[in-house]
Amino acid sequence: MKPVRELYDDVLTMSAQGLKPFQIVKRILEAASRSEVMLTGTLNRSELVFRTGEVIAYDGGQWHYRPGEPDDAER
Repeated sequence: MKPVRELYDDVLTMSAQGLKPFQIVKRILEAASRSEVMLTGTLNRSELVFRTGEVIAYDGGQWHYRPGEPDDAER
């Protein structure tokens, strides 16, 4: 699987190409394994939460990226 930040760049590209949010989410879920990402939310407001703690979210109008929290060992 690509790094999540690269997937976010792909999301922005697909959005600019006119794909609908549910189409984008579906493509990301197909690209990542089930153990790597979890989908939460609704059709209009959704979050793709990755095992790394990173999140790609759609708030009904825009896409957002949130980096993961550092592990205790990294603090």
